[in-house]
Amino acid sequence: MIAIAKKSKNNIKIQYLGANNQVTGSCTYVQIKTDKQLNFLVDFGGIQDNRLNVEDYYKANSNNLPIDFSKLDYVLITHAHSDHIFKVGMLKSLGFKGKILCTVPTVDLMQLNLTDSAYIMDKECQKFNTKNQTKGKKIYPLYTQNCVEWAIDNTLGYDYNILIDLDEYTTLEFLPAGHITGASMVSIVHKYDGQEKSMLFTGDTSGSREKVFTKSADLKGRSYDYCQIESTYGNRLHPSKSPLEQLEQDIYNVVFERGKTLLIPVFAIARSTEVLHLLKQVYEKCPHFEDIPIYLASPMSCKAQRIVSKDNMFQYYDDKWSSEKDLFRWKQVTYIESFEDVKTQLMNSKPKICVSASGMLDSGYSRFLTTCFAPQRGSKILFSGYQGEGTLGNLMLSKTQKSTTIDGKVIKFKADIDLLQGMSSHADMNDLINLVKQIKGIKHIAVVHGDEEASNNLKDKLFKIIKCDVDVPKYESIYKF
Repeated sequence: MIAIAKKSKNNIKIQYLGANNQVTGSCTYVQIKTDKQLNFLVDFGGIQDNRLNVEDYYKANSNNLPIDFSKLDYVLITHAHSDHIFKVGMLKSLGFKGKILCTVPTVDLMQLNLTDSAYIMDKECQKFNTKNQTKGKKIYPLYTQNCVEWAIDNTLGYDYNILIDLDEYTTLEFLPAGHITGASMVSIVHKYDGQEKSMLFTGDTSGSREKVFTKSADLKGRSYDYCQIESTYGNRLHPSKSPLEQLEQDIYNVVFERGKTLLIPVFAIARSTEVLHLLKQVYEKCPHFEDIPIYLASPMSCKAQRIVSKDNMFQYYDDKWSSEKDLFRWKQVTYIESFEDVKTQLMNSKPKICVSASGMLDSGYSRFLTTCFAPQRGSKILFSGYQGEGTLGNLMLSKTQKSTTIDGKVIKFKADIDLLQGMSSHADMNDLINLVKQIKGIKHIAVVHGDEEASNNLKDKLFKIIKCDVDVPKYESIYKF
């Protein structure tokens, strides 16, 4: 009897289940069929849209995907931002029995982020249900602290650049992505029936842009048949001007000269550390600032600092960051983790710099501090990153209104309001193109994680340069190879 070779043509199926023509909710479903089936997700992020009311937000994030989670072998996580991990807390209730895989730093940062999300949802649902008791409306947290603990117990952390067997035919490798501490690109190589197929999922990447306490992306010499790339800044270039000069000028004008408060809203994971690093550089250049105190006011930011500063984490950073360890011992910074300390130490007219989460003022101590310092002429609110539509930060930065109601209190905007330029942790259009140009042999590129204009612009640019099939996939669409 003559043996007939198994056909492996088009045995890899990729379905797009998130961040299609939008920036949040990253999720891709991969099925590899051989003599058995391997199923995994790359990321499982939440939809973040501040234009949604509370009920619609919970509904948008609770919709089950068209997959059987009990048959899912793995969830592969690129990094610990909520738009890539938020729904990991739901895996237990969805019947997932597999393992969650990511880098070692991402395990710690994911636990921090998911724990905070569970806490916020619990309080948010209690508040909503109390307010709407007579209307018969009720919402429930999408997951609890117990669900987070279960997810972390079922998470395995790995180093960069080691081969991990997913099954006897398929290997996984986490490659450095820059972006934030622990961020990775997911590299998959599948060998079956004499054929080799390879896939790369960039997740979020800063490309060649250097970001603090990360390991930079480098794809030189690598070959992939398929590449899925983010496109957050797929139609934009970052300003060439360093944020250091702008930050120095604001400290001089607002705090040193006027004796007022400079409030810098930050994202708790990564951006808080990056802003403190910038401040340290400014203070080293300008010793006359040494009497100006700096406060990091955010429990989550303080915990993130402690994670990033662990000695065992430095193997996951580029070598240069080992000489920057003194940032975490810098006496200029006072860490504030309780609301009582916010009220007793920051509610005064003394000159100071307050670095506080959250970055878009949708919650956290930064929102409360905004109610205190936004009405204060001469002070300044300096945003350190993108402000999503519908957020308080976006409203203030757009300068379309002179006041708004925050937590039931009318707040007039008398303080200066601005954006610290050049802080994005995403690669811009040219960086994304240059990253892909490093790869050999690409046959298909899928552009995700960007709004429609950004994704389509990057698609057109890549098609002209790379000369291969480039697609901006729609939600639930499928690609096979």
